[in-house]
Amino acid sequence: MQEKLMDSLREGLQNRQNILLTGLSGSAKAFLLTEILKNQSQKLLCLVPGEEKAYDLARDLEAFVEPERLFMFLARDFLFMKENLSTLEVG
Repeated sequence: MQEKLMDSLREGLQNRQNILLTGLSGSAKAFLLTEILKNQSQKLLCLVPGEEKAYDLARDLEAFVEPERLFMFLARDFLFMKENLSTLEVG
């Protein structure tokens, strides 16, 4: 069963299909991401809903991937500019 799932995932990724996986918990997410990464020559970007979940995933991934290959980009590290276009003057 697991090998069939992995084959299906690999095929979907090779065909650039969108894939939605649910029901994974704990380090199962990190394990699956690592298996996907093993078969890809490209980098893998994981988006998570919050900073705490990002740290949890990074910690889990460190069991499978060298820490120097992991990079975290937290939303609070970026400066977003908010403009009120109704008061912007062009002239």
